[in-house]
Amino acid sequence: MSQTYTTGQITDLASRPEGIQLTAWAVHPAVPHDLIQEMKGAPSTGNAPANQKEELNQYSAELTSGVKSLTSILDLEQADVGMLEKLKQDSLQHLVDIYGVSAEKDKVNLFFHFPVAPSTATLHLHVWVNKGDHPLNESRAFGIDEVIQHLKGGGNINELILSRNDGQFILPTKDMLHKIKGMPESKTPMPADYSELKLPIGAGASIR
Repeated sequence: MSQTYTTGQITDLASRPEGIQLTAWAVHPAVPHDLIQEMKGAPSTGNAPANQKEELNQYSAELTSGVKSLTSILDLEQADVGMLEKLKQDSLQHLVDIYGVSAEKDKVNLFFHFPVAPSTATLHLHVWVNKGDHPLNESRAFGIDEVIQHLKGGGNINELILSRNDGQFILPTKDMLHKIKGMPESKTPMPADYSELKLPIGAGASIR
């Protein structure tokens, strides 16, 4: 959380209009990552000479280390259910301990995105509290409970992804997702695309 945003006060964030937005990252131990170095207070390697940098390549790290890479939800399988359940438990407990979030009164949303941009291609869980969502985000947001239950039932992630939106997604061009090999070409969404993406507001419901 940016100090500019929190101004030193974190226990009231859940009641602010912006809510709380956190991210839990899975970083492969064999891959140097500027983000983690910055979290630890170490200087970034962003300005290091090119020949001193190691390419951020999860597949290569997996091959050389023997440790499975978690690049996206595609890498999750039934053996990872215990890890996912602990991730959920630890994330919820962190919200209670640090931000004073209440499971009874606050809306907590824990989800993974798929597809993901190459620049953020390491498994990461979005942790949102009392934050409004948008249909374009919902279409590619896979809740951690949804993923856990699917894997527990013996399904694989490919099936879960292809069952969403008939396997079709509107991709944000700013993340360059359409440049990934095999992705559809970028196109400007048509009015018909938006008409099918409406908030699930039932009778008598209100927006606030």
